[in-house]
Amino acid sequence: MKMSVLSRISTTIVLTAFVTAVASATSAPTIEKPAVLEDAMISITVSDLQGVMDGIGSVAVQVSPMMNSVMLKSLLGMQVGDPQLLGLPPGKGLAIVAMDPQHVFGVIEIAEAQLAGYTAKLETMGMQHRYQKGLLVVAKTAEALATGIATAPDVSRTLLATRSPTLRIAMQPAAYIAANREQIQAMLAMLPATMATSMQAAQQANPSVKAPNISRILEGELLVLLSIMEQVAAVEVILAPKDGSLRISKVIDPMAGSRLAALCNAPTRNHWNSRVQAAASRDGAIVVDFCIENTEALAAFVDAETEALIKAMKLEGAVSASIRTFTQQYMALCGGTISESIFGGKEPGLNIDYVMEINDESAALDLLRSMSSELEASGFMKLYADMGMPISFSFMENVREYKGVNIHRFSTGISMENIPAMQQQQMAAMNLTNMQYEVAILDGVMAYTMGETMMGSVIDRLQTPPATAPSLAARVIFPDGGFCYSDIDMGRYMAFMTSFVPAMPNNPLELMAPLLKDAAPITSAGYRNNGRFEWGLHIPGSLLQSIGKAAMAMQMQRLQTRPARPPQPALPAHQP
Repeated sequence: MKMSVLSRISTTIVLTAFVTAVASATSAPTIEKPAVLEDAMISITVSDLQGVMDGIGSVAVQVSPMMNSVMLKSLLGMQVGDPQLLGLPPGKGLAIVAMDPQHVFGVIEIAEAQLAGYTAKLETMGMQHRYQKGLLVVAKTAEALATGIATAPDVSRTLLATRSPTLRIAMQPAAYIAANREQIQAMLAMLPATMATSMQAAQQANPSVKAPNISRILEGELLVLLSIMEQVAAVEVILAPKDGSLRISKVIDPMAGSRLAALCNAPTRNHWNSRVQAAASRDGAIVVDFCIENTEALAAFVDAETEALIKAMKLEGAVSASIRTFTQQYMALCGGTISESIFGGKEPGLNIDYVMEINDESAALDLLRSMSSELEASGFMKLYADMGMPISFSFMENVREYKGVNIHRFSTGISMENIPAMQQQQMAAMNLTNMQYEVAILDGVMAYTMGETMMGSVIDRLQTPPATAPSLAARVIFPDGGFCYSDIDMGRYMAFMTSFVPAMPNNPLELMAPLLKDAAPITSAGYRNNGRFEWGLHIPGSLLQSIGKAAMAMQMQRLQTRPARPPQPALPAHQP
């Protein structure tokens, strides 16, 4: 059981590290330090309220034509007794701050001429307030108000100092965890009992499910998350609606001297390899380009986090040996660039192609040969057995040849005997019960494909790279210098989801998929510089417009299929 705990958790560590491990400083946008208020648990800042309302209106009108910025401002103004928002002119805003759950207050930049309307509205809501030097401080209790009055100048100097039409949410995870460690430890101590209660029904339906083991796994994953968040001095999420689209950014500022900071500041060893990107099909609902610029630093981070977890969970050191060995072998293989396409193909089922630059072809083949035994030793297979879905692996070398390249087969089988029939059907429709991967290793690259994507086409593109490889939309939306770029085609993704959902009348997925077809993709990119990480997500206005049309179509469908009201009996005639 302990091995299965570490195997699942080590995957969590690796995935978390992938998101934060690599980036290129070349041409990347400068990542600014998050604006945080000292000792605050969380803050929500809108430094230019009317600018944000204009942006939100440009987004909302894509979904509902009536919800433009003029309408939104009018609705908000009527709520606060200032229909034209004269008290909050362009360039003025507000911040809501929670020092802790008992001390929550707001600071609003109100023009004194319009103050009376705002305070009258607040009093009807039972809120306390104080106006000083152009700032209206608002709180529910006298104690929270006093804290707000004392802190308001700092709020003005930090959170409201820079004007932008954005909504910003800032937190200080490391400080919060340190201040609430006892409560967090108590929550972890209660986890086994909580899990046992919540999984009683699952165990009755499937006695092979092992609640204590799954509880232990969840505990380990929470400890990994806590360990990483303890290394984050500040995190800021920024929502920027503009010109009908929505941009969401997340900035992470690691604690100085932490393992996360060392990972962030590691020197660049690997660079983008265009051959890898050209070899991938780039035909899928989700397409990702990734560059791990320093695999040694990432491996060191993963190893250190694993060791910290062993100590926290009081697991014997020998348990981590196979986990560490497997993880380090895999990390050492990667030469940097990875390109992956998921949910491609024309037929139902899971279609994938994955192309990865590698450092050692012989070591890559050895890893495939030993993968089944390594996963068995690590407890990974026991993990699935504990969840009631036993899993098996097999590897066959030289199954066929294409243009002088040996093609191998890696198979993954998952037993569905113990899960509900509908779930069995869905897993089978997604091709997840008996997954067959073709694997090829050549010219410093390892590739695997599953489903309709043919390995031969990947080999062709590796041996004779196309003159121009299809570029991701993310590389147009976001600037150069990132460590990751991805596109998500929601139309294709919804079509994939629809393909394995059991047929049912008025299925909303069947209605949404055609309406989202050919809409611009959701794009994202990740960066690192100035000792910080940033992840950006862009949702285009055309997609939001398509979602709005789909929502309206579903509403019309519900109205059309609503049962007619039965005729009401006639009232008796009035008797004189």
